[in-house]
Amino acid sequence: MQIDKGRRLHFQPIHTVLVPIIHGDDRTDALDAALALGREVIVMGLVRAAAEESLSSEAGAAREMRQRLQEWLAEFAHAS
Repeated sequence: MQIDKGRRLHFQPIHTVLVPIIHGDDRTDALDAALALGREVIVMGLVRAAAEESLSSEAGAAREMRQRLQEWLAEFAHAS
């Protein structure tokens, strides 16, 4: 923020906001805040995989995450 001589605050808009979305967590507060603040919002879906497990063991969870992100995108496009 910059303060001019009139003591007014000038908000510098945030151009890009990265929002991590974790599989199994249905909270959307971070996404809502990012949409309110940023010109461009990048959403990254994250799926937890145990160290001893193969990454392919979480393929179903990754598929669910992609579907969820696509649904949000469709809802956002419809609301805009």
